[in-house]
Amino acid sequence: AYASGIRKVILKDNHRLLKNFVYYYLQTDLVQQIIKTHTTGVTIKHAGKSLNYINIPIPPLPIQQKIVKILDTIQEGIDLQEKIIEKTKELKKSLMTELFRYGAPSFRRHRKLKQTEIGEIPEDWEVVKLGEVCEKPQYGMTSTSLIEKTSIKFLRITDIQEEKVDWDLVPYCNCHSEDFKKYRIEEKDILIARIGATTGKSFFAKNVTSAVFGSYLIKIKPKEKLLPEFLNCYLHTTIYWEQITYQKGGKLKGGINIPILQNLKITLPSLPEQKEIADILKVVDEKIEFERKKKGLYEELFKSLLNKIISGEIDVEKIKME
Repeated sequence: AYASGIRKVILKDNHRLLKNFVYYYLQTDLVQQIIKTHTTGVTIKHAGKSLNYINIPIPPLPIQQKIVKILDTIQEGIDLQEKIIEKTKELKKSLMTELFRYGAPSFRRHRKLKQTEIGEIPEDWEVVKLGEVCEKPQYGMTSTSLIEKTSIKFLRITDIQEEKVDWDLVPYCNCHSEDFKKYRIEEKDILIARIGATTGKSFFAKNVTSAVFGSYLIKIKPKEKLLPEFLNCYLHTTIYWEQITYQKGGKLKGGINIPILQNLKITLPSLPEQKEIADILKVVDEKIEFERKKKGLYEELFKSLLNKIISGEIDVEKIKME
């Protein structure tokens, strides 16, 4: 069953029009623009009536079948990439569980485990509070995001997606020199969401130019005994997320604050072992990023071909299919 906010398209004549052809046609830029133009409502948008303004071309069935086959082939590539990404994420999760329980491979010989308040860990590791190995965390700046370009980017919780930030989409802000110095995002800073449904998610800053962070984020900087790269890995472990969930008190949109962050438990191996663990997981992250970029190329190809085929810019009859 489907909810009232969804419209179902039912074809009157399946012999003249293929469902998959209609499905792809509705994704074209032309149709999406028509829907956007005729969407009504202020607080709650309604796009149902916009369907009345959409005219669907009906090419001969063999042409529809060829268009569908071309686009299906690219969509299969996109779906395959998504499966590869998900499998690699599962591998990373499994690796993290092993690395944070038994330690880095080159350090495991003759090693024994010990039971701690956060589970079994190598006997030579410490369990410390985050506040002991990091500088005092800092809340972000309260400001208004701007579309107009200034010299300073303004990072918000919503700009962090899948541990990454697309800086081209991040808005700007007006920021005095003193505020910029205080709230500037520097290399290897770690920013943590402190409120909302994504409480606890983190962002590891790399290759950042001129940017500050918003008030719903908390910035932490590790001290000498803790590598930023290792802490970044730890903030994705089950051990970390169990503590965050507990502190939220089971509330979906519960939050955390600086005292809570400072009291979170963290495992602390030696610096060489921290580096080895971070390096292993970095390789997996690079694999995930490579596959994401590959998926992005497939998606760009799909969108480009979709619009050019439907508009007639590309003659489908001239495309050879094996």
